[in-house]
Amino acid sequence: YLIHGFLESGKTSFINFTLSQDYFKMEEKTLLVVCEEGEIEYLDEILKEIKDGSVFFGASTVVSGTSNEYKFVVRKDDRANNVEGVTEGAGNTLDGELEFTQISFGAETLQGRFPVTDEALADSGYNLLDEITGATAEDFAEKLGQLITKGAKSSTNAIAGFLNDPSTISQLTANVGTFKQDDLIRLTRNKGMKSKYRKNAKLYVSPSAYTEMETWVDGNGRPLLTPTLTADNNIVSKFKGYEIVEEEYLEDVKTGKFPVFFGDFKSFYGMFVRINTFETEKERRANQRINIFYTRCRMGGGVIRPKAGVVLQVK
Repeated sequence: YLIHGFLESGKTSFINFTLSQDYFKMEEKTLLVVCEEGEIEYLDEILKEIKDGSVFFGASTVVSGTSNEYKFVVRKDDRANNVEGVTEGAGNTLDGELEFTQISFGAETLQGRFPVTDEALADSGYNLLDEITGATAEDFAEKLGQLITKGAKSSTNAIAGFLNDPSTISQLTANVGTFKQDDLIRLTRNKGMKSKYRKNAKLYVSPSAYTEMETWVDGNGRPLLTPTLTADNNIVSKFKGYEIVEEEYLEDVKTGKFPVFFGDFKSFYGMFVRINTFETEKERRANQRINIFYTRCRMGGGVIRPKAGVVLQVK
C-alpha cells in the first residue's frame, strides 16, 4: 500500500487507524517505510518511549482498542479445583468452574502542551519532531507514574492508582517508622499470593527504601543486596533472589506510607490505550510568533488481579 498526500492532510492518522483494524491485522510483521516526518508520531513509537520512561507503565499489561471502554476478562484466583483421581467406569465427582470476572476501564484524555518559537521551528539544526516526541514521552511517563500509584478516578482521569484501591493487599511492618529484612522476607512469602505470581515477581521500592536496603549487611558484614549480571549485560540488585526495581513514585519510608510493592505487576495491573487518540495538533499564534503543539491520548487503567501483588505499609 502506498499512502501519499499533502502536509498535515492526515496520512499518519489514517495509517494508525488502518493498522488498528481487525481486517488489517495479521501474524506476520508489518513493514512501514516512512519517507517524510509528519506532524503526528506512530502510536507504537510513542508508547515504546513512554514504557521505557515509566517503570510501572512498562511493567503493566497494556492493551488498545477503538472503543472508549475495554473489558479485561480475568479468571478468579479463589476458585474450586476439579482435578481428581477417578476409577475405571466412574467419572468425575467434581465439576470445574469457569468463573471469570470482567473488569471494565474507560479512557479519559491526557494532554501535554509544548510551545515552540518561530526561530526554533525554522532552525534547520532543530529536529522538531524528535524533540516533541522526547518531551511527550518524558512528560507522559512522569504523569503515568503518578497516576498508576496514586491516581483518583474523576471526570478527567480514568487511571486508578493501586495505592488507593481497596482491593490491593497490604502488609504492616513489624517496626514503627521503618522496615527491616524480616519485613521483606514476610512480604515475599505472603500467603495470599499464588506461586505463579511469585515466579515472575519483582521488588519495586522507593528511592528512600532502596537507600535503607543498601545499608543492610549479614552477620559477616557483607551487603545483603547482591549485584547480578543479566543476559543483556545490565547489572541488577537482588534480595532473596528477587530483582529490585527503583520506582520514584512509591512513597518514602515513613509511618503510614507504602515504600515497597512486591508482585507480578504485569498480572496485577492493566492499562487501556484508545487507538487513534494519540495525536499532535499545532496551534499557530502569529502575534507571538509561537507554535503550540498539543499532544493528547485517551487512557484508563487499574488493578486487574489484586492477589498478584502486595504492598508494604510502614507501621
